[in-house]
Amino acid sequence: MVLLGERGSESGAAGTDHVSVANVAGAAEATAHLLARGRRRPAFLGAQPDAPPGTALLRQRGFERALDEAGLPSRPGWLLATPHYTRRAGADAVEAVLARLGEVDAVVCGNDDLALGVMHAFRRNGVRVPDDVAVVGWDNTEAGRYAAPTLSTVAPDLDALAVLAVDRLIARVQGDTSAAEHHTIAHRLLVRESSDVRG
Repeated sequence: MVLLGERGSESGAAGTDHVSVANVAGAAEATAHLLARGRRRPAFLGAQPDAPPGTALLRQRGFERALDEAGLPSRPGWLLATPHYTRRAGADAVEAVLARLGEVDAVVCGNDDLALGVMHAFRRNGVRVPDDVAVVGWDNTEAGRYAAPTLSTVAPDLDALAVLAVDRLIARVQGDTSAAEHHTIAHRLLVRESSDVRG
């Protein structure tokens, strides 16, 4: 057996091969990118406080780590919870905080679907992306590449994830009894229009 994904930390279950995405590092890089662009009041969309520890919590930790490293406070009121990682959930979350949206100049989203919902709600309410609020997603989905504006996103190397997982599985089937291995795949931050104001 080879585990894919997260189990509340960046390490796998004891005794089991594990291949995961660098959620903390990826979210920290996305947040640091926004801070480097002059944003100082970012929000994180995708918190799931009632869910078991997993991807959402790891990405939130990365967001908070980048703020801490920049000497900025984490603002609990802007760790926005969503019941699902869907476009509708992203749009609904924005609609719920419109009255205090002036407190935010960037949103790091747990995935691209949330980010696309956010941008839809912003457009519907006259909020300009990225001029008023920058947005970054996660997953490098096709929809994000064709959005208007195009969506900045964290792109995990899913091909590498598949290759590593299958290689470890084949090795075990062929009798490899070495200690369990944990692999974290690479990612890239793809900076597009949603977070990059060009003057």
